[in-house]
Amino acid sequence: MSDKDTPARRWAWRTALASTAAVIAVAALMLMAGPAAAETTHFEAIKNPLDGITPDLSMLGPALNSKWTKLAAAVWAVTLAVLSLRFITATVNIKSKRGAGYAGDLASGKEDQLAAGYALGICAMAAPIIGGILYIAG
Repeated sequence: MSDKDTPARRWAWRTALASTAAVIAVAALMLMAGPAAAETTHFEAIKNPLDGITPDLSMLGPALNSKWTKLAAAVWAVTLAVLSLRFITATVNIKSKRGAGYAGDLASGKEDQLAAGYALGICAMAAPIIGGILYIAG
């Protein structure tokens, strides 16, 4: 196995291809399904019973509303801190293994660093990802 063909690189390449295919498929579905597509069906559409209803916790009071947002922010901050530490320790482990000459352990260290980097990136991008999903769904 050459340096260019490691399991981590193959995994990253396959992940990139799968996510690109998913984005293309979603884009194609969004382009094909428009107002004209709904009018061409011969069946009566069932009315959405939840049309116009949005989730709202304000009926439980402003105190609860502020508490659950603070709790969600705290959980998100702790998760980011833990994932940052995981990424930093994976990087330090790679540096120490490289400095000590443990070439065999570098592959597993790189996989750990790659997984920690992906997890940290996804967690850091949670708000835009969820916002995008809600924008598309809404």
